[in-house]
Amino acid sequence: MKVNIKTIIYLYTIALFLLTFLFARDIIHGIKTGNFDFISLIIYAVCVGFFAIKINRLGAKSNSKKD
Repeated sequence: MKVNIKTIIYLYTIALFLLTFLFARDIIHGIKTGNFDFISLIIYAVCVGFFAIKINRLGAKSNSKKD
């Protein structure tokens, strides 16, 4: 079964939304308590950047494809 590029883009977008939510939640929690968990913030930031780059590249590939 072959998965369409648009399906992969949608799945990455859902993952990006979830990771952005978790990243913002940790930042807000850190501001309230004054204790930042820097390891999880760095991991969330790297994952958000990774998914954003993957979505951008797959979107460019999908748009350049001749149907």
